[in-house]
Amino acid sequence: MPLCTIFLASLTRELATHLTGARIDKVNQPNPQEVVLQVRTHRGNERLLLSANSQSARVAFTESTRENPAQPPMFCMSLRKHLTNSRILGVRQLGCERALEIEVLSHDELGVEGHKKIVCEMMGRNSNVILVGTDGRILDCLKKVDAEMSEKRQVLPGLFYHLPPVQEKLPLDRVESLTLKAGEKRLADQILDEISGIAPLVAREIAHRATGNVDGVALPESEEAEKAEVEVLRMKESFLGGDGVPTLLTDPKTGNPKDFTFFTPRQYEGVYEMRRMASFSELLEEYFAGRDAANAQSQKTLELRRTVDRVRERLVRKMAAQEKELEETGKRETYREMADILGAFSYQIPRGVNSVTLPNLYAEEGGEITIPLLEKLTPQQNIRRYYKEYSKLKNAETILLTQLEEGEKELAYLDSVREEIGRAATQRDIAEIREELTMGGYLKGKKEQKKKNSNKKTAIKPLIFEAPSGKMVLVGRNHLENDRLTLQTAGKTDLWFHVKHIPGSHVVLFLEGEEATDEDILFAASLAAYHSSGKAENKVAVDYTTIRNVKKPNGARPGMVIYERYRTVMAEPKLPGGAV
Repeated sequence: MPLCTIFLASLTRELATHLTGARIDKVNQPNPQEVVLQVRTHRGNERLLLSANSQSARVAFTESTRENPAQPPMFCMSLRKHLTNSRILGVRQLGCERALEIEVLSHDELGVEGHKKIVCEMMGRNSNVILVGTDGRILDCLKKVDAEMSEKRQVLPGLFYHLPPVQEKLPLDRVESLTLKAGEKRLADQILDEISGIAPLVAREIAHRATGNVDGVALPESEEAEKAEVEVLRMKESFLGGDGVPTLLTDPKTGNPKDFTFFTPRQYEGVYEMRRMASFSELLEEYFAGRDAANAQSQKTLELRRTVDRVRERLVRKMAAQEKELEETGKRETYREMADILGAFSYQIPRGVNSVTLPNLYAEEGGEITIPLLEKLTPQQNIRRYYKEYSKLKNAETILLTQLEEGEKELAYLDSVREEIGRAATQRDIAEIREELTMGGYLKGKKEQKKKNSNKKTAIKPLIFEAPSGKMVLVGRNHLENDRLTLQTAGKTDLWFHVKHIPGSHVVLFLEGEEATDEDILFAASLAAYHSSGKAENKVAVDYTTIRNVKKPNGARPGMVIYERYRTVMAEPKLPGGAV
């Protein structure tokens, strides 16, 4: 359910209870669409999330930790300047809008006291976090909106803050009755058309309670219309009182969150389980936690994925052109045959003609062949021209086969990088993949900065697991780590694992001079299968061999190795407990 105004009223009341009088200690901006305030409330130190994500805009307390960038964004620096050590005076909803205002008391550089406001607009793709000064002007905003982006409303520093233009509907707080029109239009749709601040789920619930069906129709002055009006007024009272009940709707089979609301909906009885949560913040945290993590990681790796996809697409087009050229080289034998025939009958070829018909020495059934000539060349020059074209195509075939082989290797490498990006879990993982792509020439790097920071950078560590026998198993997180793990960390007699023919991590089972048990081998193979592009399969073929059989060819890209004298085991991709 979208964060409708009725839900927001209850959420605002809850936040006001705990935030009024609280002090803002720190401000962080973990990603371009979220701000986290470290606040000291009467309950202790807490984190308040201000999200302008189009899919999950909200203001709520959160217990989730978010990784912050090494360099804070400019908006974060602006918020720190104005909000650090400020005191929250109150929290209120702005009219019947999906907007919430946090008023704070802060001091400027000269110690002058002033009231500022943090306005959080939760309106889908137009969601925003805006800092407003004492005079009502915008000091800064998370998303800047200029005249080219919107003619009706600009959101820029220096402009006075105004709420978005109101819809041509009746605000919920001013509803006194429900006016319906005759026709076959659904009751839920009529409510949505007439009243602002009501979400589709709420409108369907009103229709269900009035007609017994979410798609029900109610005629004017009918019993269903009267019931619908009662339900609308009841929702209005819930809005004005902020007395909603935080309710999470979950799939009864999987327990996964499916929707949320501020009441117990009857339309989903027997479909979803209704869980009453302890607070609205806990409700939103439970519903959005997994989605936020996936969206945040997707945003962080977007540039890398686009780079790899762009290079891969260009490489595929290049290889397609090379294959077409390679197909053309198949004609070289025809050029050699025509040169041989011209040489055999050169005495019969007159000068200055554009073609000649001669006996075909290479046709089993005999016959003749017409050979095109260049009029300005002598017969001997035409013969040399055909031999030269033959040699050119023969050399081209050798070069093209080499290029296509290198292209296949690069394509496999790019696919493995794409899979590696999908497994990146932290900023450090992403930074190391970025470094790898920069080293490979796929991304432009700042050489001076790289030299300056080279001594400070610490390589990420592989994932560590404990095998059934107690032996250690390490899993590389990316290509650079795979190289370090396989070529530097592991011993010659340790066992090396990798999925067969598809991208994946290097996995090493450290034997410490002992023999590997079947359980240990299957354990390590399962980890290799899980940390690969075959993760979603039921069973994956995994090759394993001793480290001494694994070699890195000269000039090979990061993470690319060859191996021999190996065995193969079918393993189920799974992540056992015990990660460190």
